[in-house]
Amino acid sequence: MPDPQTLGFIPKWLRDESFGNDDAFLMAGSIPDSDPRVVTRLIPKDHGFSLPARTVGRVLELKQNLVLYAARDVAEGYNADFADLRSLKEPLIRFATLTVEPFEPGSFVIPARLEAAPFVANDGEEPIPTDRVIERFNQLLESIDRPNDAASMSMGALLTYRELSKLLKKDIESIEWVTIDRAHNRAKPSLFTPERMEAIERLLERRKPTANAVERISGRLTAFDTVTNAFQLSVSGQRQRIRGTVMAFHAPWMCERLGQLVELEGIVERRGAKIASLTVHRVVEGEDE
Repeated sequence: MPDPQTLGFIPKWLRDESFGNDDAFLMAGSIPDSDPRVVTRLIPKDHGFSLPARTVGRVLELKQNLVLYAARDVAEGYNADFADLRSLKEPLIRFATLTVEPFEPGSFVIPARLEAAPFVANDGEEPIPTDRVIERFNQLLESIDRPNDAASMSMGALLTYRELSKLLKKDIESIEWVTIDRAHNRAKPSLFTPERMEAIERLLERRKPTANAVERISGRLTAFDTVTNAFQLSVSGQRQRIRGTVMAFHAPWMCERLGQLVELEGIVERRGAKIASLTVHRVVEGEDE
C-alpha cells in the first residue's frame, strides 16, 4: 500500500470567510437570545494596519462612558445638564459595564456585550433590561443629526463625543458603531467622521449659557487634584491663583501638563476685575498633539 500523502485540502465551509459570522446563521433555524452588544470598528488613517494602543484604549473608555450615560438616562430619566459619571451608584455602574470579547484576527473590530441581569432602580419598579440601554445608546447616536432630540442628551455625552473627535484628528479615519439586541436585531450602523463631528460642535454651541460668556484663559497649571478634578492656575498679571474644575475625562490631559502653560475654555466667575474661578468646558492648548 503506498504511503499516504498530505494534500492540504481545506473544506469549503472552513475556507468561507463568513463561517463563524453571526450573519451566516441568521437565516438558518432559530437562534437563542443573547446579551445585547455594541460592536465598534476603527479605520486607521490612510487605511493603515496599526493603531497606537493608547488610542484603542481611549475608544473603549469613551464607548463605555457613552453606555453609562445611556444607562443613567433609562434608569433615572433624561437630564440635559448631567455630566459627572462619578455620581452614579455602584449597582447602576455594574449594570452598564461592557464586557469586551476577543478581537477578530487582523482587524480593529471590537465586540463588547452587556451581560448584567435586569436592573431595579427602586423597590417596586419594573426591572430595566440591558436592551433598554442599547435602545437609548442608539438614540444618542441618532440625536447628533437631530438638534431637537439632542436637547435631552446629557452634557456629559456631548462632551464625550467631542473627545472622540480628537481621536479622529490623529490616528483614526472613522469609527463605526453597530448595536445588536438580545433577539439578534442589528441596528443601522452609525459612522463617525470628522465631518459629522462638526455637528457635535454646533450642538455644544447651542448649549452655551446666554447669561455667562465663555472665555479662554491662559496660564501655568500649578496644582491638580485627581480625586476632585480641581485645579489651580497661575495667570500673568493676577497675584492670586485661579481655582477651577474640569470634567473627569480631561483629568489625564491635566495631569500630563502639570507645571506647564495651558489654555482652557469655560465659564469665568469674576470678583471685580479679578478672575475668581473657572469651570472648564474645553482644553485648548495642545489638544491635538
